[in-house]
Amino acid sequence: MDESSFNDRRLGRRFREIMENFWNNIGNTIPFACQDCAGTKAAYRFLSNPHVDESAILKGHFESTRQRVATQIYSDFYHNKLI
Repeated sequence: MDESSFNDRRLGRRFREIMENFWNNIGNTIPFACQDCAGTKAAYRFLSNPHVDESAILKGHFESTRQRVATQIYSDFYHNKLI
């Protein structure tokens, strides 16, 4: 998870904490994933922060996908060339 997609280090740390909560509680609602009122409020405040936008949130996902595709294309090319 890349915290550097946010200009503010605090936002990056908060993003990491929220994503860890979501990862540990996949498929659950935000209040259940955050487990307490303070965590839930922090998640909603983070998501409504004007300095947080979807491109910053999705940047790490897109980069990981790009790397996986590049690796797979190289692997497929190398495999097919040897056959």
